[in-house]
Amino acid sequence: MRSLDSRRRRALADSLVVVTRLSTVALLTALSGCAPRPAREIHIGVLAALSGSRMATSGASTRDAAELAANEVNARGGVEESAAYSRDIAARFDSVFTALGGRVVAREGYTRDQGGDFADALRRVGATHPDILLLPNEMHDDTLQMRQARDLGITAPFLLPDFVDPRVMGTVPAAQGLYTTHHWHPQAPDAASRTFLTLFDSVYHRVPSVTSASTYDAFRLLFDAMQRAGSTNPDSLRTAIAATRDFPGVTGTISYHGRQDPVKPAFLLRLDQSHLTIIKVVTP
Repeated sequence: MRSLDSRRRRALADSLVVVTRLSTVALLTALSGCAPRPAREIHIGVLAALSGSRMATSGASTRDAAELAANEVNARGGVEESAAYSRDIAARFDSVFTALGGRVVAREGYTRDQGGDFADALRRVGATHPDILLLPNEMHDDTLQMRQARDLGITAPFLLPDFVDPRVMGTVPAAQGLYTTHHWHPQAPDAASRTFLTLFDSVYHRVPSVTSASTYDAFRLLFDAMQRAGSTNPDSLRTAIAATRDFPGVTGTISYHGRQDPVKPAFLLRLDQSHLTIIKVVTP
């Protein structure tokens, strides 16, 4: 998906659960000083673009990423941001993370005319000694940023939204160990997911992608709405879909609560040797 409306962008953080640890984040647009680091504090670094990003994330991604950083990674870091979409992710992450007891210590921005050179911004991020660096940008930019960060001696793991393709990122040594959020994972433990894997393999003889699982859920939900509406009229279908509660999807139980984004589980993942592994499943 190349663009998202404001309601979807605002919903990026809506399903993260409460963080229990103190935390500090660096959102790198208005650079602020790095305070002394108390026990159990988490610092986040974010690098985001200033002109039209193309990635798409689920409604849970930013909020779940904030929890991942706080609870699973136990991190300190910084943020660089640049496209409207990327800025919105960074701002939403900032809002959620702060509400959960965190503190943003830095923010950095960049523009498309920099020719892929992020060294100056990354040096400022590195000066805050982040434990984790949030990169809510297009995959091309993020790949360059990760490589340049490692070249500059930044050893913090990276935190990315849900566009990560392990087939691509798996070939980037700097990307190993990165954290991300996603809609589903083939190793999801529930019975519906296992049944879908078996059916998909019987037809296509391969492991389904996240897109395959999400598309399967989308059509099943549409057919369910048709049955409940007793009609294919667009207005009737919209009403039926909006009334969906606890639909048993392959990607998790799906409900709509008065908005266009579904309320459903989110998967927190880590890239290890070209494979994304499940760290945690967050159920709203």
